[in-house]
Amino acid sequence: MKFRFFLIFLLVIYFNQSQAGDKEKLSLELIGKKHFDAEPRDIISSVYRIVNNTKTNQKYSIKVTLPPNWKVINPEESFEIARHQQNIRFFSVFIPSTTTSGNYLITYQISSLSVPTLVGSFTVSVFVKPVKKISMFLIDEPSYVIAGDNYQVKLKLKNESNVSVKTKITVNNVDTLSYFITNDHITLAPNQEEFFTVDIITNKDIENSIIKSLEVIATLIDNNEVQSRALGIMEIIPRNLFAKQEFNTIPVYTTLRYVYQNQGSRLSGMQGEIVGKGFINPTHNNEVNLIIRGPDVYDKSIFGKYDEYVFSNRSDKYAFHIGDRSYSLSTLTQSNRFGRGFEGQIENNNFRLGVYSMQSRFFQPE
Repeated sequence: MKFRFFLIFLLVIYFNQSQAGDKEKLSLELIGKKHFDAEPRDIISSVYRIVNNTKTNQKYSIKVTLPPNWKVINPEESFEIARHQQNIRFFSVFIPSTTTSGNYLITYQISSLSVPTLVGSFTVSVFVKPVKKISMFLIDEPSYVIAGDNYQVKLKLKNESNVSVKTKITVNNVDTLSYFITNDHITLAPNQEEFFTVDIITNKDIENSIIKSLEVIATLIDNNEVQSRALGIMEIIPRNLFAKQEFNTIPVYTTLRYVYQNQGSRLSGMQGEIVGKGFINPTHNNEVNLIIRGPDVYDKSIFGKYDEYVFSNRSDKYAFHIGDRSYSLSTLTQSNRFGRGFEGQIENNNFRLGVYSMQSRFFQPE
């Protein structure tokens, strides 16, 4: 019994001494760059060496401690090195765009999985340099404005730096305009954005339409070389173009047509046409209709049209017509008859009185 206890005791001592010896034969060394000066969006890389002088193959695990949101490029959780071999490995880390200026540490820990022990660790220091950049965007502006009216341009300023910045807002190309900036000094934290407006007062005495460009500039107070610009373009229209008209107008269209036909004999003709229709009062209850087409070229070609002369005026109280149309008193008394003549009607509530006189253009009634 005593002999067995003594044998177990010797085996434990041997195992511990063997483990300690193996640990001494495992080593880790950072042989690449140990400090970096970098900027946001940079990738930093370095190299380390790990040595396995034991009599067996060794499998290793990696633990990386990074600043928030930093990322290892091509990460690996474990690797293996054959006995009596060494391996040179590299690592790369990406620095996010939102990283503020300051000092940061990256720590690598390598542990042996075959002989459960920490092989070693190393630390890389990184100083993220201050980077100053701002961007300005035009959010909203009118395409035109009436002379004498005020209008507003809306913009957004964003701090794309990794440090806080103080900016000053100025406006160019406003020699004939007055303006007001809601906030001409803006302080922004890293990656912060803020909206602001520029109110413009135009000159009411402008007589001709002009295209006006408005340039808004944001500049860092401590570094006037860091700027961002936004350009707005709008048309200023004279106010007299919108003066009240003394007369109502209707659209009028003109057409000139030429027809030609060659079927044994050559026939051709020219015909002009003027057509207009619309309301002549603001309430749109008094309408006029005009057609002047001539001369008659219907027999010159299948594309020809009859001559036609029409003028009519209709409201909710009366109707007057002179020229070519289909005439009838009502559908109960007679069918429509097309001809040239005149017609008049008056209407009051449920009473309507009408009269017409016409001469048929294409056939005589029986």
